[in-house]
Amino acid sequence: MKEELLVICAAQMQQMKFRLAGIDFGDSDRNSLRDELCAMADVLHSRKLKGLNNKDKDKIKLIYEDLTRWMYFLVSSKVTNVPEQMVFVLKEILHTWLGNELDNLIMVFVEGDFSVARFNKNAMGTSMFEAITNVRFSKDPIFIRVPHLYQEDMLFNIALFHELGHIVDMQLNLCYDVKENVKKVASGDVNKRIVREYFPILIVNRSYDEGVITSYIKEYIADLFAAQYVGSYIVEYLDYLGD
Repeated sequence: MKEELLVICAAQMQQMKFRLAGIDFGDSDRNSLRDELCAMADVLHSRKLKGLNNKDKDKIKLIYEDLTRWMYFLVSSKVTNVPEQMVFVLKEILHTWLGNELDNLIMVFVEGDFSVARFNKNAMGTSMFEAITNVRFSKDPIFIRVPHLYQEDMLFNIALFHELGHIVDMQLNLCYDVKENVKKVASGDVNKRIVREYFPILIVNRSYDEGVITSYIKEYIADLFAAQYVGSYIVEYLDYLGD
């Protein structure tokens, strides 16, 4: 990779940093996250790029791009309109499942397709950010993407319950436990028919695709979580969005 490409990538990161630095979000959690991300960008931008081998260049490029993306997410949260009553309900539900762990999280609603992105403190990427920049996150950010088109939809909160399911799964590592149990049961003859009935995608030519299993179970858990609060409407609403 040419050094000039890294310079461009670093400049884009700094441009996003300047955009983010000028925003007052009106709440201490997001303002703290803003300051932490901007501090990381400053440290990274000050690093010398000369003399890096290709492997290090690729690594730095990914770091620049990741940090730029997280800063963009936070910027877009300024114009994402989720009713305060809905945010209160979502936090109350999470508190039921996560208890005091919720105090270490910050939920940020941003523009994008329905999904959850987590800047996990325990993930290798985040640890690397903190190690390289010596900047620590005061809270663990979770970005919930909400399409702008549906923010005025009176039913869009149904899909948010599904996304909450992903957050609980991330925190409690439910997917791993379920996946291991499903694989264990499916590998024997006992209850194999039941497993295949409820998880038909898991068995392909009598072999397992780990990625497919993980993705399928994560969505399954999120749907079950949402169904606790909205019943069958989670399926009906998703069908409605797909029509």
